[in-house]
Amino acid sequence: MKQDLPLHIVFSDTAKSMISSAMGSGYLRGECIIVDGIFHLGFLKNRNCADLSAWFVERFQQPSRECFTPALSKPHTCGIGGACDCIVWVDASNVAEYCNFLSWNYVSEYHDFRLIFVDQLEKMERVEFIRRIEDIANNAASSDELDVDGFHREWERLIRENGEFRLFNHVRRIESYIESDFHQHLLGRIGHDWVPSSQVVAEILSDSIVSGREVPGDLFFYCLIDKFCDLKILERADDPDARMGMIRRV
Repeated sequence: MKQDLPLHIVFSDTAKSMISSAMGSGYLRGECIIVDGIFHLGFLKNRNCADLSAWFVERFQQPSRECFTPALSKPHTCGIGGACDCIVWVDASNVAEYCNFLSWNYVSEYHDFRLIFVDQLEKMERVEFIRRIEDIANNAASSDELDVDGFHREWERLIRENGEFRLFNHVRRIESYIESDFHQHLLGRIGHDWVPSSQVVAEILSDSIVSGREVPGDLFFYCLIDKFCDLKILERADDPDARMGMIRRV
């Protein structure tokens, strides 16, 4: 009987590009499927497209780029042998990708898969990674060797906490946050003297990199500046653009 080719499951466009390039170069065989999502953002309980889009508009002043539901919850069938040899690739240093994996694993009916954790995939040298990828795949840990229940418990914890943001702390543990957790990050840097809003946001992001504690990103803080200006907590100079103007405390 013909042996089925592996099914490679990835959780980001970057990972899909890497695996697809390895396949095109002959270093890997099989099929690659992406399970995309933004499960590090937005509330998790009673999650639906309409509420998620409204939340995006409120926090980022733009709608979410798509509605996300975990794909591939049931075993994929390929070839003539039924369920495939499933290899799951996860960049555990990327909170968006890791949350996508946790969400997929929680609802998936795949109970027999091999898991590969890679670190900082976006920073890897593509050619060298592709050359090593076959050995990496051959050394993947099987589900029997993994604490799959531990992944379930971690996602259940995040669902219970039901934060607006899921981000890594300084010890690379995912924590849940709400918008107000970041108010002091912004207001604590602004006094009664005029300061460029871009400078304030850049300092927040720089401190995040140094401390290892992730924050939502520059667009979130610019939207927060708009909100505090509307609430008369902050005052903006002539330029109405939150990214370009001068700001100060009222």
